[in-house]
Amino acid sequence: MGTLESPYWPAMYSGKTSCLWNITVAPSERINLYFVDLNTENCHHSRVTVQDDKEVIGVYCRLQSPSVVHTAKNNLVVQFINEGTPGGRFRMNYNTGKIG
Repeated sequence: MGTLESPYWPAMYSGKTSCLWNITVAPSERINLYFVDLNTENCHHSRVTVQDDKEVIGVYCRLQSPSVVHTAKNNLVVQFINEGTPGGRFRMNYNTGKIG
């Protein structure tokens, strides 16, 4: 249904970078977020934060990410922040599924 990528994908992102995605689906659906590639610096300098509405599901960096994240609500917020040097990238795909 959709893809989230770091700037300049598949090349590495540049220096200080910030990206924000807000995905909302029908109230009867939930979002499945699949990590295809996550190769960033340490969490202090570069991280992907995933939120279900306003609750943080996880903060991911380096090569540490789940293969999939399922939301409990119909809203997903993904934020990428790089406060360090260039040299990483990420890619995530998402789709939806019905409740029940």
